[in-house]
Amino acid sequence: MAQARDYTGIKVNGRTCVGMTGRKDPSGHQLWTIRCDNCGWETHSASSGVCTWIRRKPGCQKCNHGMGQDVPLGTRCQLLVSTGAAQSVIGKPGQRVVPAKCTRCGKAGVFRKANFLSGRANCPCNTQTLDGQWKTPEGSMLCSARVRAKKAGRDCTIGLEHIVIPTHCPLLGIEIIPGATREQLPHAPSLDRIDSSLGYVPGNVWVISHRANRIKTDATIEELEMVLEGLKKRAG
Repeated sequence: MAQARDYTGIKVNGRTCVGMTGRKDPSGHQLWTIRCDNCGWETHSASSGVCTWIRRKPGCQKCNHGMGQDVPLGTRCQLLVSTGAAQSVIGKPGQRVVPAKCTRCGKAGVFRKANFLSGRANCPCNTQTLDGQWKTPEGSMLCSARVRAKKAGRDCTIGLEHIVIPTHCPLLGIEIIPGATREQLPHAPSLDRIDSSLGYVPGNVWVISHRANRIKTDATIEELEMVLEGLKKRAG
C-alpha cells in the first residue's frame, strides 16, 4: 500500500502546512493544518485540498497576505480605471476593494479587488444602457461588440448613442434592413470599426451593411484598391 505523502513544512504564497490535526473529515480523510505566516490564521483541509492549495497558490483570506501584487494606479478593467491602491473593508478581513472611476459616465466607486483583477468589475452604466433595449438591432450589435472586444482584449467604451443605423449602406449604397431575414442577410446592419487597430470606441465605429463588412474584413484600403484594379484588368 502506498504511503501517504507528508505535507508538513511546505510553504506556498505566505502560508505553511504545519502538520496533521489528528482528525478526519466525514469521508475519513486525514485533515492538515495550513497556517498564515503573517497573521497566524489556521485552516484545515484534507489531502486533496492541500494539493489544490499547492497548485493554485491562494493567499490568506483573512489578512489578504500573499494574494498577489496590488492594483497599480491607472489599471483598466472594462470601463473602469483604478484611482488608488486596494483597501481593506472594515469588518470583512478577507475582502479588498479598489477605488476606480468610470471612463464613460465619470462616476467613482469601489469594486472588489478579485473582480477587478479577473476583468469582471464594471460600472453599472454598462448594463443600464441596455436595460430593456438589448433586443433592438442597436442593442444586439452592442452586446456582440462587447463580447468580441472582451475575447480580443480590446476596449469597448461605446453606448447605444454611438450606434446609428442609416437607411442605406455608406459603402455599397444598398438598403439596410434592421431585423433582416436569412435571405436578406447582405442587407442586415453590421457594426464596423473604422480603424481595425483600435477597439469599439467613440468615433471609430459606424454601421454598414453585412455584405460590405464581409468584403472589408481586415483588408486595408491599399489591398482593396489592388483587388479592384486586378478585377478591372481581368474584365478587360
